[in-house]
Parts: sequence; structure tokens; C-alpha cells
Amino acid sequence: ESDNLGQPNEVRLRNGSKVMWHRSTPNGFRMSPIAGLEFYDGWVYADHNIFSDFYDDEFKVAGGITFKGMRNIKGWFSNSFFDYKDGSEGNYVKGIPKTSYGSRNGERRGLVHDVDGTITGWPASTIVPDRPFFTSSLCDPRENWGNMSVCPHYYGSLQDKGGYNGGNYIVARDDV
Repeated sequence: ESDNLGQPNEVRLRNGSKVMWHRSTPNGFRMSPIAGLEFYDGWVYADHNIFSDFYDDEFKVAGGITFKGMRNIKGWFSNSFFDYKDGSEGNYVKGIPKTSYGSRNGERRGLVHDVDGTITGWPASTIVPDRPFFTSSLCDPRENWGNMSVCPHYYGSLQDKGGYNGGNYIVARDDV
């Protein structure tokens, strides 16, 4: 955090109450999740990033890597460094269920491929939404990451440029 605190302003806390905050906030009255890198609509390649101080407290939810409500998102991470211990000192990743305060109109989600395991501890793993379509018995749900799991699977995606009248796709799993 910077020593430049800006001007105090009123914010809404996670429990919905309003208080005076000791510094300026990016969204003024509304305290949104604090993020180091927030995915939004597109493919992200991230190499050699350092994350610091992304922890939840009574005022905010935070994660080094977060997801805005989006579609068609995939990321490729390698050589990520965190100066805190995941879980007890902060959150490497933060997914937020759509019913949570601060989630805006969509559920935070994404597919992040952790090439070397510096985020998940598992090389060549993928961070996915913790929902049955994405997860299997081989996946590891991360409670402090909100609604996200780590899976040893590789995921593909389809893009249809035809709009609503485009191709009809059926996606099935054969592992359940």
C-alpha cells in the first residue's frame, strides 16, 4: 500500500453498514474486492509477477488474482511470487459467488493455467470455478479462494462467431 492515503471517504462494509474510511478508495462509496490482477474479457499471459498483502478483513475481500464477471477468459501464469502465505496471511486467488456483496452482476470465474505451479503448488494445473461441470474428484477446492478449485486437467474452449443462430454444441463429460 502507498503512503499516499488521499482523502477519507464513506464506504459500505461487507456487512452492508456505512463507515468513514481512513483513505480514498477506487470506487468511492462501494468497497469492491481488492485485486492485484483482475481478469476481464480476454486472454492473459502473466510472467514474473509479485503479489503482496491481499488479505480479507472486516472491511474488504481481496485476492492477488481475481475475476470480473466475464466470458471467454483464459490465463497463463508462470513465475508468480507471493510475499505472504496463502490462507493464513492472504489469498493468492479470490473468486466471489454472485450473491456476495461486491460481486457486481456476475460470478467471478475464469480458467487460469498455472504453468509451473507457483500459484497452486501443482505444475500444469488449472484454476477453475468450483462447480460440477468444471471439477472432478481429482480437483482440490480452495476454501479461502471463494468458489475456486485447482484441477490437474487441461481445458479447451469453443468460440462461435455466429451469435444465437450459430452452431449447436453439446459438451459432455465421460469421467462422472
